[in-house]
Amino acid sequence: MWLTQWVVKHAKLVVFITLLVTLFFGYQAKNLQRDPDITASLPQDIPAKKLYDRMSDIFPSRDFVLIAVESDSLFSPTVLTAIYTLTQSLQDLPDVYSVMSPTNIKIIRGTEEGLDIRDALPHPPKTMADVQAFKNALFTSDMPVELIISKDRRMAGIMVFLKNVVRPEEGAKEIMDFVNRQSLPFTIYITGKPVLTYYLGRGMAKDFGMLFSLVILLIILILFISFRNARGVLIPLGVVIFSVLVTLGFMVLVGAKLTHSTNMLPILLSSIAVADGIHILNRYFERARTNGTPQSTVINVMKELNAPVAVTSITTAFGFLALNTSRVTSVGDLGRFTAFGVLVAMVFSLTFIPAVLSLLPIPKRIRTRKEPQLRNKLAVRYANFLIEHRGLTGIALLVLIVFLAFGFTRIRLENNTIENFPKSHPARIAFEKVNQEFAGTTFLTALVETDSAGGIKEPR
Repeated sequence: MWLTQWVVKHAKLVVFITLLVTLFFGYQAKNLQRDPDITASLPQDIPAKKLYDRMSDIFPSRDFVLIAVESDSLFSPTVLTAIYTLTQSLQDLPDVYSVMSPTNIKIIRGTEEGLDIRDALPHPPKTMADVQAFKNALFTSDMPVELIISKDRRMAGIMVFLKNVVRPEEGAKEIMDFVNRQSLPFTIYITGKPVLTYYLGRGMAKDFGMLFSLVILLIILILFISFRNARGVLIPLGVVIFSVLVTLGFMVLVGAKLTHSTNMLPILLSSIAVADGIHILNRYFERARTNGTPQSTVINVMKELNAPVAVTSITTAFGFLALNTSRVTSVGDLGRFTAFGVLVAMVFSLTFIPAVLSLLPIPKRIRTRKEPQLRNKLAVRYANFLIEHRGLTGIALLVLIVFLAFGFTRIRLENNTIENFPKSHPARIAFEKVNQEFAGTTFLTALVETDSAGGIKEPR
């Protein structure tokens, strides 16, 4: 009660502080970054994750982009020369550590003197004789040719290894932009983990903008249908937008990023943050039909709703905090920041909404407007039906719960990133094409270590 009285007494100050806080955090929110790399969310104590991170310290390159070249005349001077030139150009890109392709692969053979190491294609082929010599050197060697030449010999693979200091999605974009600018005599497919990460990031940004805009439009529509006046729409909508901006700005200040899990946070928070405003505005318009002042009406309304708003918000926040039991860090972030946003929305609902309502005069049409008869009749009929048939209602709910519980056992766990893309998406087309024609795009890395420096070179 004391809180509402203080808010009403200092209404202008409360509104000013609310706007100031929102502007501060909203300014920070513009610096929010996305991290679509799913591996970053894995628990740090998983042995495979530890090894994956350690590879960056041991080797200068960990991620690679696979460029697949398709041509009916793959082994021709024109096509091989284009592959040779493309390979050389890719090596000069700032984000690239090294490139391995059929034209620069090293052919290693054992001789009486030791090892004979030569380039498979030391210079661009000019004649079919040069092409034949290249084929003989490539296919008679002990190298795993299936990694870079397809089974039907219509496709060749170029493996572009990125520097560890480069964000995978940024390196993939640089490579794709460069390749797409070239005029090449063959079809190109580009895939690999950095490419999928890049497309996931683009999809996250697109989904964020589209879904958040859709949610805001739906909220506006629902508020307008419910209240049919400007303050009934703008005040709860303000709480939604303020809460989202403060939460996103807070994420920036603590160094968090939008991930595949937290990307849905603004949409989720919007649907929660608007609820308290609807309850408060609905009760306010009911009480406004009396002859009280705006201040007294607000105090009476909040006297009833302060506790329910606080309890429901706190319990909702604790519910989201339960996500911290997940070992996936991005899921824990979703729980923590959604809980924070819910509490921010609670504070705005208990302060900003009463402050604004106490400053605005009560329109005469609200005092004289009658209760919507149809809506009230439907609500009363619905309540009476539930009361009269409470036994049947309870049984129906129990059957529904059992049915849904059975469906819960049928849930499949899926962690295949490529399934997130439609079948017509270029990332999926390239991924499936390469998996079909080559040994695959997913590699298993094994780290072999010895106890002494240079021990890996020992024959034993």
